[in-house]
Amino acid sequence: MKPRGGIDVHVFMGQRLNELRCAKGISTRDLSDALPYANATQRIERIERGEVKRIDISFIARVSGALHIHPASLFTRCDFPYQREFSPDELVAHILGRLEVFCMMRHIFHIHLCKLASLSPDYIAKMQNGSGGGSLQRLVRLADELDIPVWQLFA
Repeated sequence: MKPRGGIDVHVFMGQRLNELRCAKGISTRDLSDALPYANATQRIERIERGEVKRIDISFIARVSGALHIHPASLFTRCDFPYQREFSPDELVAHILGRLEVFCMMRHIFHIHLCKLASLSPDYIAKMQNGSGGGSLQRLVRLADELDIPVWQLFA
């Protein structure tokens, strides 16, 4: 999914994942050993080639933790300082906090933002109560409606 006027975020993230992994001298097999997914090596290779369009926040949290990078570094050429590993739930909470800030800055309610992004009106509420971790594709839609690059939701 392309954000307004930009490169496909999934393709960019895959390229950036490859750059960061290679810069640290980590093979796809070594990275996959640190992830709790079946067929993780093939999934990482497909993501790096931009072939996977369904990437969830849990994967982003786990891969950034395994590489010891800040999650936002996957979405921009800037290397954010790595401070600690985020669990998937912590990353969701972090993103929710960022959404809250941007919604307040734009004087918009979550339900209205979801409608603008063509998402279920309770999408953010589901993330808040833990019944939906969120996907990169949906975060891109929210970021587009807030007129921000997706990395700002992770920063």
